[in-house]
Amino acid sequence: GSRVVLLDDLVSSGATQTDAMSALEPFAVEVAAVVTALLAGGMGVFGAVQAYLETRKGSIAVLKALGAEGALIRDTYLIQVALLAVLGVAIGLAIGAVAPIVLGRLAGGPSS
Repeated sequence: GSRVVLLDDLVSSGATQTDAMSALEPFAVEVAAVVTALLAGGMGVFGAVQAYLETRKGSIAVLKALGAEGALIRDTYLIQVALLAVLGVAIGLAIGAVAPIVLGRLAGGPSS
């Protein structure tokens, strides 16, 4: 399990720098895991957006042929991607809020 170690406690106990680093190691591992997860998620989102725009090449070509400016096309698809992102976040939040309740009840935990 994790334990809470305050910097003041380390200093007052005469801990060495090695002791301080050992106390911070679990935190550093957790931060590294979170950063890695965020990077992997960002790469997944990038891939999804790239695939979405790849399927829209025909539409983009038609808009360009009809005289649409590049900025208008960019803004249009940027808005679409942002709306999809908001929808994805909303669905993720809903699942994240409901899943613990449902799983807790299935596991026989206290119902609140």
